Amino acid sequence: MISDNSNEQNDPSNAVISFGNVPHQIQGDDGGGSQLAGFPVNLLYSQIANPEIDKETAKFLLMMCAFDSAKFLADKQLCKKVRAVWYFPDPVSYIEDEHITQMRYKSRKASHYSVTITWDKDQNRWETRKYKGEEMVCFAFGEDYNSAMLRTTGFGPKVDEAFDIGPW
Repeated sequence: MISDNSNEQNDPSNAVISFGNVPHQIQGDDGGGSQLAGFPVNLLYSQIANPEIDKETAKFLLMMCAFDSAKFLADKQLCKKVRAVWYFPDPVSYIEDEHITQMRYKSRKASHYSVTITWDKDQNRWETRKYKGEEMVCFAFGEDYNSAMLRTTGFGPKVDEAFDIGPW
């Protein structure tokens, strides 16, 4: 999913191209325990930094960022072309009751942003909420994992998020 989300950014003259990402799911045998199974291993929000780049090159760079993040982040030239923000699970935040299973994701960089991922048992769907501090700035959902994650990451990072510029 590639979206031109120039309206979502604070500077409308700086158009960007974003790419929705579907992260791998935590498996019960990943060492995280079976309670975390099904949640994303991480979340990647990415967008092209240079609005002049053609869409095919943009798609290639964003897919490379998603599929080989360590190699991508180690390359300083590529990091200048893509803005990327990763969020990782905070297992301590995991909660479950008869209605929901939920966990918060945080950036490895200092940030006011966080993402909460919820499996709503009553609605039978994944829901994600992105927060800046206590304010919810984005809400997405999907009846299946893939559609929920594409909608979650499809508009890319916010302009004031702390971008990962590598290396890890």
